[in-house]
Parts: sequence; C-alpha cells; structure tokens
Amino acid sequence: MGHPSSFRQEGRIAPYSVHFYPASPPEVPDLRRLLTIVETAEVLAVGRTTVYELIAHGELEVVHIGRCARVPVASIDDLVAQLRIEATSA
Repeated sequence: MGHPSSFRQEGRIAPYSVHFYPASPPEVPDLRRLLTIVETAEVLAVGRTTVYELIAHGELEVVHIGRCARVPVASIDDLVAQLRIEATSA
C-alpha cells in the first residue's frame, strides 16, 4: 500500500485504517482579551447594530486601539451575568 494521497491520485479510496482521527480536538486556550465588533456579535448571537447600541447605552465597554474598536471579553461576561440576573428576578 502506498501513501494515503496516492490513493486519491490513483482514483482509489483509502482504507479506514489509514486515517487516524482523535476522539476530540485538543483544547487550545483563547488568550485574546479583546474582540472585534463582529466577533462580539457572534458571541452574543446578535447583529452588529445591537452591539453598537449596547456600547452606546453603556452596557458594553469599548476600547479603541488607534481607529479600531474592540470589546473586552470581561465586558461581555459582565453583560451576560447582568442579563442572567435580570432574567431570574423578573
């Protein structure tokens, strides 16, 4: 048997024993402390406009690096914690 890529080149299918897939990917810590507006929207499952509104109302902190706006991860965590408190007290 040749290298797994040779199976593709020859038009054959490689046997299952050739491939190794770990049970789960290794954990890689996300060391970023600041997220873009788009990333923040994705994390919160809302649109960019909503993120800008949360910033305008002071519910999310924004940090500017030059002309780039970034949202601290801690600010997102604080917002989610506050929303959870409000949800349980209502």
